[in-house]
Amino acid sequence: MKDYIYSYLKYIFILCGLTAIYLFNNHAVTLVFLILAVLIPVLSVCLFFACSGKLGAEISFHTYFSNRGDTVKLTVRVKNPSFYPQTDVRVRFRLHHLLDDGKYEHEIVSLVLPKSRAEQTLSLRLQFCGVYQAELTEYESFELFHLCGRKIPIEGTAEVIVMPSLIELNDAVNDVTRQVIEEEDTSNELGKGDNRSEIFDIRDYQPGDELTTIHWKLSAKTEALMVKEFSEEFGEQFTIFLELDYENNQQMDAYFDMLYTVVGFFLSRKLRFSVSYPDSRDDFVKKSIESDDDLIQLLLRLFYEKNASNLKEGADEKPSVYIPHSGYLMSCRMHSKFEGAELLLNNKNQARLYRVNR
Repeated sequence: MKDYIYSYLKYIFILCGLTAIYLFNNHAVTLVFLILAVLIPVLSVCLFFACSGKLGAEISFHTYFSNRGDTVKLTVRVKNPSFYPQTDVRVRFRLHHLLDDGKYEHEIVSLVLPKSRAEQTLSLRLQFCGVYQAELTEYESFELFHLCGRKIPIEGTAEVIVMPSLIELNDAVNDVTRQVIEEEDTSNELGKGDNRSEIFDIRDYQPGDELTTIHWKLSAKTEALMVKEFSEEFGEQFTIFLELDYENNQQMDAYFDMLYTVVGFFLSRKLRFSVSYPDSRDDFVKKSIESDDDLIQLLLRLFYEKNASNLKEGADEKPSVYIPHSGYLMSCRMHSKFEGAELLLNNKNQARLYRVNR
C-alpha cells in the first residue's frame, strides 16, 4: 500500500506541475504533455487489468533424486503471452518437507517483457533426507506506473527426494548376517513340506496318499507304487520391523540413515527378508526386499507417509501386533525355522543382540 501511495503522490505532483506550467505560459506543447500524462496512465491501467491474468508460472527442480548436503537448483519460470510488459512480477511459493509441518514462504521478483518468458534459479542446500515439495501459491503483478496491482492464485508443484546417507555398521549387524548365513548352510535339514518344485524323498505308497503324489515312471520300473515327498518351502530368513518413531528432523535423519544402511547391507549379502511398518491407519504393511528398486520404493513409501506410529488422539496404546522395545526403532527378527538372533537398533546406531530359539 505504501508503494501505491508513493506512486499516487508522484503522479499528482507531475500533473500539478504540468498544469502550472501550462497556466503560466499557455503553450500548446505543455497542453499536449498534460493530456498525455492523463491518458497514458489511464490506458496503462486498462491494459494491465486486461492482461495481468494471463501470466503463467511453473516451478521445477533440476533433478528428482539428490544426496543430503548437495546443492539442488530450483527454477521458477514466468511466461507473459500478452503485449503488456510486466515490470514487477512477484511469484510466491512454499518450500516444505513432507514429514515436517513447517512451510517456508519464498518470493522472487521478475521482469517479464511482452511475448516472452523469464526464469530465475535458486541454489538450495537441503539439510534433511526425505521429500521436499515446492508449491506455487500466487503471483502479484503491478501496473507499469505502479498505480495498481493484482494478486492471482496459481498452482504448480515440484518435488525432490533427498536420499539418506550410508553410515558405518557396528558389529551387531554383522553378527546377524553371519548367523543367518550359517543357518542357511543347514537348511537342508528342515525337512519335508509342500514345495512341489523340489522332491525331498521317495517312499512306498501308503493308504491315504494322494494320487497326484505318485511317481508313475519309477512305479512302472519297480512294479510297485512309489510316492514323492516334497521339500519344505524355503522363504524369507527374517523380518525387519520398523517403529517410525522420531521426535525431530535430526532423529529422522539418523533413523533413515540407519534404515538405508542396514537394509542395503542385508540386500548386498543376498539375504531374503522383508520389512514391516505401520501405515497411516496403524495397520502393518509387509514388503519383501529383493532388489535395490524395492529398497527405493520402501523409502519413498515411508517418506510420503506421515509419522504413522505416533499415537492417535485418544488412543491408549500402539497396535497389538508389534510390541516396541523402549529406545529402539528397528528390530530384525528371525523366522521360526531359523535359530538366529534378534537385532535391535536405535537412531544412534547402538545395537543389542538377543538369541531367538527355534
